[in-house]
Amino acid sequence: MSTKKLKIILISDFNRNQSPGGAQVSNDLIIKEGRNRGHDITLHNYNSSPTNFLSDYDAVISSNLEAISSSDREIFNFIINHAMHVRLEHDSCLYLSTEDRVKLFKSSKLNFFLSQYHLDFFTSMYGDIFGNTKIVSDPVDTNLFKKNESSQKIYDIVYCGLLHELKGINALLEFAKINPNRRVDIFGWGRDNMRSILEKYPNINFNG
Repeated sequence: MSTKKLKIILISDFNRNQSPGGAQVSNDLIIKEGRNRGHDITLHNYNSSPTNFLSDYDAVISSNLEAISSSDREIFNFIINHAMHVRLEHDSCLYLSTEDRVKLFKSSKLNFFLSQYHLDFFTSMYGDIFGNTKIVSDPVDTNLFKKNESSQKIYDIVYCGLLHELKGINALLEFAKINPNRRVDIFGWGRDNMRSILEKYPNINFNG
């Protein structure tokens, strides 16, 4: 039985080269798999050409939209008015107003969440506004991560990823402040002034 090949646009703030975070890595894997299955997929980011919207698409997938929703209302309206909108949620979606958040999820034919905990978090935060949900784990291959069997401890405390309040960076800085005997190694990125902020903590090593 043949499967229809779809023309799809995936709309997300950043691509993997612009911001190498978990959402971008996941989107990249999803796009590659979709293309391997024969689908025609366009990735539109905050600085992509508006000519992407001159084409007709069988489906639109919305992902992280903080930068796009605040800078281009026409794209947000395009998403919520498309006949086949699918929501791929990676984050907490705090950046949207209550009205826009309801519009986004109500317009979606299918809302993907990363785990039941992820969905429960959204329901507790925003109410029962999420119809037709599906749990799909992150496509990152967890077998790539191996436990170090060495008895030698390389790091004390390690933080990896985006340095953001919603990711717990403030709690980590407070921990470093009240525990000067603990060494914190950070591998990640954040605001332009993040390095100068971290330099104020002698027990934090910022690896970039």
